[in-house]
Amino acid sequence: MAGNTLTGPAEATAEPSLPPGANIQRIWFEAPSPEEKADWMASLLSIQTSR
Repeated sequence: MAGNTLTGPAEATAEPSLPPGANIQRIWFEAPSPEEKADWMASLLSIQTSR
């Protein structure tokens, strides 16, 4: 998986549903196909929600 991870404080105007002090993590990467990218995203979301 190639790309960069950027983490920063959530802006209230950008994500009004997040509580104060929450962090947004964004990951950019390239996948050979949209299906593989969707599989990676589902795996990452599963990891985040299970913590």
